[in-house]
Amino acid sequence: MVYSGKLVLDTIFVCIDTLPELTEYEWTVTAYDEYDDARLGPHWFFTTGTGFNNPPVIPYNPDPEDGASSTPLFATVNWECYDPDGDPITYDVWRKFTFDPDSVLVADDVTDTSADPGDIEHDRRYYWKVIASDDRGGTTHGPWWVFKTVTASNKPPVEPWGPYPPDEAINVNLDVTLEWICSDPEGDPITYDVAMGLAGGTLFTIGTDLTVDTLDVTGLDPLTEYEWRVAATDDHNQTTYGPIWSFTTNDGSAVQIVYAELNLGRSITYDGAVISRTDYISACFDSLYAPDWPINPLQPGAVSCNTIDLVWMEGSQQYAYTDYVAGYFLNPGGHYIFEITEGDGVQALTTEHIVFPVCQPYITSPPPFSYVSIDDGFDLEWHTFCSGTIDITIMDLNGDSTGVYIKTEDDGFHHFSAEDLSSIDPSAYQLMIVLIHEDKKYIDAYGYDPRSWVWARTLSTQIVYRQ
Repeated sequence: MVYSGKLVLDTIFVCIDTLPELTEYEWTVTAYDEYDDARLGPHWFFTTGTGFNNPPVIPYNPDPEDGASSTPLFATVNWECYDPDGDPITYDVWRKFTFDPDSVLVADDVTDTSADPGDIEHDRRYYWKVIASDDRGGTTHGPWWVFKTVTASNKPPVEPWGPYPPDEAINVNLDVTLEWICSDPEGDPITYDVAMGLAGGTLFTIGTDLTVDTLDVTGLDPLTEYEWRVAATDDHNQTTYGPIWSFTTNDGSAVQIVYAELNLGRSITYDGAVISRTDYISACFDSLYAPDWPINPLQPGAVSCNTIDLVWMEGSQQYAYTDYVAGYFLNPGGHYIFEITEGDGVQALTTEHIVFPVCQPYITSPPPFSYVSIDDGFDLEWHTFCSGTIDITIMDLNGDSTGVYIKTEDDGFHHFSAEDLSSIDPSAYQLMIVLIHEDKKYIDAYGYDPRSWVWARTLSTQIVYRQ
């Protein structure tokens, strides 16, 4: 298209409507004098710009869908988007672990509505978003979507532990209920096979496909040592064998009638400024072979621990040192002995000395009553001056187990992964983290159930909420 005209003005305004966008034009001017002589001017150039631009719409319809679980590691992320003006679009894809400012660009200037999310791991929660840009400078940020990757290939049950009778117990009744503890890292159902035999001989299967962690055994021979072991199998047919445990029966006349719990403890809390320590000594007795609450009390004439007389406390159904609210009085590294006077069906007992733990750790992070992520995991930090190992457990506020037990280095730090926390019930909102240093011995004495124990321990606790 050519525009031309002859004007007798110093300045020329030519209005040309609706030139195409982003198009280069060339133009020139020819000047005439009064004698109609002409001179051609230089050639000039310009490029048209854009008119009003609509940016791309907000990206939508994510795949994996928002909140998806069990996403495979080889999956791509996909979405839909368009530009109202029909402009071409490029996309940037960002990814992060949680709602925090740190994110990673995993795809840059892609033209497809699909991208590789980058290196992702099993059993992790990932947040991702898409930024859409057209070729006229319009940009639209999509929302953060979330998906959780599939759990790693199946893990077998943990090794069975916590046997009853305790390993190498003596004076065990001729009729006994074998008990053990076991769990599966992924919460899979477990069945058990139990084998038993004379010590040093062949173990014969005495229980198969058991769905409970107990087995009644009757008619054992007196004054005989037996060995037994448990095999735990999940519903993926993976089996874990426990260690071989042993016990020796009594002569058939000595009957264990009392279950006893003898405790020395120190509870430690830290609120970010003040370390609080509370000590206690207590003794409970039960005639019903019931280690758990409620206690059916038997009240012997007197109980003492290193000459400290314990007073019967009706409300808690235990003997306890009544001044425990005054603070801490137990001596770390000190030796303690319980003495029980015969009475009311309780046999006399003087325990072996038990050493009170020296280590006194306290939890410094997470802060009290803060929120922790069960789905993504969290870091636990504590102050310590000891080496060796420490036990960590997480309970609900009723003191019931959540299935989380960790034995780790006492180095002041442990990262709880999502897998570590997978056994916590979704309804458990308030949780109690407990660090434990302990010295525990089972009581082997006439008239006492072999599950009876004397236990010295320090407990550092912190209450948190699940995110």
